[in-house]
Amino acid sequence: MLKMVLPKCRELGMDRVLITCIRGNEGSKRAILNNGGIYESTVSEPDAKVELERYWIYLSA
Repeated sequence: MLKMVLPKCRELGMDRVLITCIRGNEGSKRAILNNGGIYESTVSEPDAKVELERYWIYLSA
């Protein structure tokens, strides 16, 4: 699904998108990395009691 939405993001004029996944979710992490995700940071989400890994995907042509 991620691969399919990235062209639409480009059409909308986005230069990059921020994608997150719960730390330890290897399937989501692989999907993000396979689509060009570049790790930025891990942040704590105390209300949900999870840590989120943040990745940027740059949409340059």
